[in-house]
Amino acid sequence: MKRLKGYGTKDLGSLSVDFATTRKFEGDKRDVFTATYSRTLMKDASIFATFRRIRETESANEFFVGITYYLGKDTFLSAGYQKSEDVKTETLQVQKNPPFGEGFGYRMLLERTSLLDDTTYTINPYLQYNSKYAIFTGEYKEDHSKEGLSETYQFSASGGIAYVGNTIGLSRPINDSFGVVRVGDVEGVRVYQNNQEIGRTNKSGKVFLPNLLSYYDNLISINDKDIPVDYSIAETIKYVTPPLRSGSLVEFELTKIQAITGWLRIRVDGQVRPVEFHEVRMIIDEKEFTFITGRDGEFYLENIKPGRYKASFKYMEKTCCFDIMIPETDEMIIDLKEVVCETIR
Repeated sequence: MKRLKGYGTKDLGSLSVDFATTRKFEGDKRDVFTATYSRTLMKDASIFATFRRIRETESANEFFVGITYYLGKDTFLSAGYQKSEDVKTETLQVQKNPPFGEGFGYRMLLERTSLLDDTTYTINPYLQYNSKYAIFTGEYKEDHSKEGLSETYQFSASGGIAYVGNTIGLSRPINDSFGVVRVGDVEGVRVYQNNQEIGRTNKSGKVFLPNLLSYYDNLISINDKDIPVDYSIAETIKYVTPPLRSGSLVEFELTKIQAITGWLRIRVDGQVRPVEFHEVRMIIDEKEFTFITGRDGEFYLENIKPGRYKASFKYMEKTCCFDIMIPETDEMIIDLKEVVCETIR
């Protein structure tokens, strides 16, 4: 049997009372009374306290009070005091939670435990580094008591390997589903899962996602500020709902923007004249494409692959035919300068 009551306000905090009783088949009875109080002291600090009374063959009381202060950047400072019959424990801890993606997390614990006529002092630092390909942890624990000094060390490295989208990925441990994000072939684009940074794309424009939740909408997004200005992207957010222990390819398609400019001219009676406000027909991959020239014959094209293309326009009830030669280059703007049509028929 269990009974629970609670009360809370913004100014006074919250208080809850819990009572549970257990009866075993042999006839023993165990009653547990618990009172818990918590309150936010200021913007970045809070207090938590609990009292528990356990009554069975013998009765025992337990008490704990702790204060937590938020230092910023997922870092917390906390202090606590706990008393249980003959044991008293005082702790001071600073902790930075490890990121969801790449980065460091750590914990430094100082503890004093008093039991009857003996006091033990504990120093316990812990460090975790999430790399692109593995998780590395290291921990040291040192206990000082009247029996002497006790030391323990622990180091570990864990990772995973998976295949999806013609990509073999080395990553941090894979516990459920996984995936690969591909952002064209652009390096250094920040990728986020549920608004937490996972990492940056490599030279192939890819980053591995080791922790997709199966049967759940995983929000995958990229930072479009990391994409060069000569690329356009249709979307920066996608939702992925993978089956259990499966791999997913999440692709953000990029289109490289390459502008082609120039001035169209025509040679008539030995004179070169601008072709203004004319419709020009151009054959691209056996399909007709048209564009309009502007003042002084200026024209603008976009995203046409390198090559030589046939083009024509009507001039004085005749047809002027010419070639447009687009060079192969990585430049964002290709300036063809003057393109002169000389064949009129």
